[in-house]
Amino acid sequence: LVALDEFKEDTPEETMIEIMELFLKENPMYYDTKTNIWWIWNSELYKWTIGAEQDILRIFLNRYAFCKWLQPYIKNQLINALEIVAKVSPKPLQPQWIQFKNKVVNVLSGEERVATSEYWYLNPLPWNIGESEDTPTIDKYFTEWVGEDYKPVMFQLLAYSLYRGYPIHRIFFFIGSGRNGKTTFMKLLSRFIGEENRTSTDLERLKDSRFEAAKLYNKLICEIAETSINILYDTARLKAYTGESYLPAEIKNKNPFEFLSYAKICVLTNNLPVTSDTSDGFFRRCL
Repeated sequence: LVALDEFKEDTPEETMIEIMELFLKENPMYYDTKTNIWWIWNSELYKWTIGAEQDILRIFLNRYAFCKWLQPYIKNQLINALEIVAKVSPKPLQPQWIQFKNKVVNVLSGEERVATSEYWYLNPLPWNIGESEDTPTIDKYFTEWVGEDYKPVMFQLLAYSLYRGYPIHRIFFFIGSGRNGKTTFMKLLSRFIGEENRTSTDLERLKDSRFEAAKLYNKLICEIAETSINILYDTARLKAYTGESYLPAEIKNKNPFEFLSYAKICVLTNNLPVTSDTSDGFFRRCL
């Protein structure tokens, strides 16, 4: 606070960097120089979130209740110094680690740990781990919707949506003339994984907008409405989104980048769409 109060237009860069290093210890951040994206650790949600310079300045204001740094020459010094010191990327997180609020569980080994800014925690579930495996209400709905034989598949999809990878290349089609549970299941799935972990789009926007693919970035599921796929012309795009291929993406005012999508594609439709693609590469993906 003393250093902030003594800010001047000619404050030495070394002093600014020292202040930012102290600030980062209490407010973890990471600046990705390749994409020009700011990442800020949310200590309430236990996750990394994409931020902007305005978010950083807001944290300063909330933390220090000090307005002098809002002056342009001070603000620019702060951001420039922070870009220099906020360059240590969090460690990668293997997909078998599933986060329940602040607790993270390895589904292969059963190991548990608390979520910290040390790793890339991006998709916390809004639930604590329960004490019982009994789900009588969900069992009842799944049986009504798809029958006893296919009920396990519905549970498998719930579980697969938590996995931050796409090793099983599948597009999930939910088909019915109406009032057969399609929309209700998607509401259940969205509530299960949390609204912040889902997104929705259609193939036309994915094809025509250079910003649309970024909506799948760090999401667990992606819902595609039936109105956009009465005829499937661009199956190559669907195959790319479900085949562990790097996807080009762009966030407005940021540099273009590539990413591996793990958002499970869920299509709600009244009828199976028509397509001219008869390849095994497409049809083996359809469930």
